[in-house]
Amino acid sequence: MKPISAYLLRLMLAAAALTLVACAGTKVKDVQSTSNTTAGFSPHTIAIVVENNSPPPSKVSRRAAQLEDAKLVVTTLTDHLGKVLAGRGLVVVSTDAHPDLTLRCSVLDVRGGNEWLRVLIGYGAGRAELRTKVTLLGSTGTTQPLVTFDTESTTGKMPGAGFGLASGQALAAGGAALSVPGAMRQGLGLEVNDSVEHIDNELGKYFKSQHWQYSTGNAATVDASRTTSSPDAVPIQR
Repeated sequence: MKPISAYLLRLMLAAAALTLVACAGTKVKDVQSTSNTTAGFSPHTIAIVVENNSPPPSKVSRRAAQLEDAKLVVTTLTDHLGKVLAGRGLVVVSTDAHPDLTLRCSVLDVRGGNEWLRVLIGYGAGRAELRTKVTLLGSTGTTQPLVTFDTESTTGKMPGAGFGLASGQALAAGGAALSVPGAMRQGLGLEVNDSVEHIDNELGKYFKSQHWQYSTGNAATVDASRTTSSPDAVPIQR
């Protein structure tokens, strides 16, 4: 079989990148909300609680890696949500500080995936996935949620550069190509960032419906590259 040239492989990877981006994305589902009944209430402080409630994989050999991914996702979601909400004019405090609001984010499913399988094979092989349930509660002691919704983020299931038929040689070459500087990186880092963006959007809608202040010009933005490549970032990439 004729060896795959570096130029052809790069074209294949570029095609796969466009395909994966086209089918990837984050969805918000099952949005439910209630009106706040406290007269004159205007939230100023908020606590953020992110918990891992994702089930372990059925394969024992994958459990350690999945648990590591889940821990990193919890840490990164907490950090990114804190920055975004602070940029919206809210003061992020601990749950012990009797906050005006508490944002709870339950991580329901975490799959770090495998980047080169996504690129070369596709059809869901090696895809990354992140599902969360988000609940916004009022002041400490209240149990009735103000708003709840689910987020579901994935790198998609479209065919990769090998269109599902990549040979062993292509897989080996693709794995090597993806390790070079400048190669496409897709994984949980992007899923976390997309999830945070959609959580921010839903909170903004609810705040607006309640006539609460939710700054639109100073919200912190999160660079997806920081999640996987910066020295001080959480490296979520399988």
